Amino acid sequence: MLGWVKSLQDLDVKNEDFRNVLWTGKHSQLAIMSLTSNEAIGNEMHKVDQFIFIEKGQVRVELRADENATAEVHHLDTGGAVIVPAGTWHNVINSGDSEVKLFTVYSPANELPHEIDKTKADAEKHEPPNGTKTQKEFNTFLSDI
Repeated sequence: MLGWVKSLQDLDVKNEDFRNVLWTGKHSQLAIMSLTSNEAIGNEMHKVDQFIFIEKGQVRVELRADENATAEVHHLDTGGAVIVPAGTWHNVINSGDSEVKLFTVYSPANELPHEIDKTKADAEKHEPPNGTKTQKEFNTFLSDI
């Protein structure tokens, strides 16, 4: 099959994993995430652009120029979206009483292809300090595409 064709909304709403990478290409990557009440992705920075769409729930989005800067705070509900430019520190926190379901597109890829992290703790076990996988890991994958 060329590309990726599925019902993203169905997959996203049913997702119970903290992070599940659904598709990875040479220039972008699609992942779905689920956050429990008050759970946060964690203050992080990527060397890639990131688009985040809130499929269901309420979140507080914090954007920072650097790791210790005062946050620019935004509140999003179902249907809200944010673009996080490369190099921007950010955090997404579930501010509601129910689970948050979201999807994110990294451009280019930021996670390893087909990576599934059942919990945030699972994700943190193999995250490098800046949240971006090594170029060597991506080069190996991209050479197979």
